Amino acid sequence: PQDPKTCDPATTPAFGSIMDGMWYVLVTMSTVGYGDLVPHTSLGRLLASLQIVVGIGYIAMPLSIIGMIFTTVWSKRHRLILQDKLFESGMTEDDIRDVFTRIDLDGSGVLELAEFATLVNELRLGLTERTVKEVFSEMDADNSKTIDFEEFVEYMMHHEEF
Repeated sequence: PQDPKTCDPATTPAFGSIMDGMWYVLVTMSTVGYGDLVPHTSLGRLLASLQIVVGIGYIAMPLSIIGMIFTTVWSKRHRLILQDKLFESGMTEDDIRDVFTRIDLDGSGVLELAEFATLVNELRLGLTERTVKEVFSEMDADNSKTIDFEEFVEYMMHHEEF
């Protein structure tokens, strides 16, 4: 008797039953097949190839969407964390303006990096020196090496849909 997992391509179908065929599709789509059931005709190989491509696309599409969302959120993590901390502190825009004005020692209406670091400490945002520099660069929309109050509020109060 012939082994049911192998066949003569000229006389025996590749799959002994519908369940064998379903198993083949399952292992092919999930890429866990062991080669124990293989198509023997060109049409069978074509169909198997299409199933493999569709299976890869079926997994790749949602993973790329999830990856894109993760990348977007990760790039905005400082903003999200700071927004959360400010929300928890209960500070209003007027409270923040008062601190901003008090920290602006030279009265220029803008903060340089050192003044911004003081502002972050006053607001008790708990950022490392490196993160303060990164956030400062993100806030400095016009690349002037200073932050005015509008840039600060836009960064801190801006809400985006992800």
